[in-house]
Amino acid sequence: MGTWALPQTLEQAKQLVLLLAQPLPAINAISCLYSLLGDDDLFDEIETARTNLGEQADIRPLVRSYLFRFLKERERAFKPWDEDAYQLLTNICKSPALFTMIDGQNKTTERKNP
Repeated sequence: MGTWALPQTLEQAKQLVLLLAQPLPAINAISCLYSLLGDDDLFDEIETARTNLGEQADIRPLVRSYLFRFLKERERAFKPWDEDAYQLLTNICKSPALFTMIDGQNKTTERKNP
């Protein structure tokens, strides 16, 4: 099936930003993302994370990774991106919050400006 949903409108982009503002447990992720960022490969990886890391594993780093890929491949989208949505999501992908996997657990760290 591939990709069937991308957050290409400003309203959808804002919904995704709100969703990513808090931890997104693997157990709920697919139902939360289905109409915003629907992609078979992403959902397969979410299921793998759920199996390997547990149902409560925060999968936001995975979502950001896929989102960044779709933003970089903007011209391949099935419809044009709203420019405001594109900029908002690009900024989110480049935000100072870094999500890393440490010892099988998600840890959030903030990059401090000197």
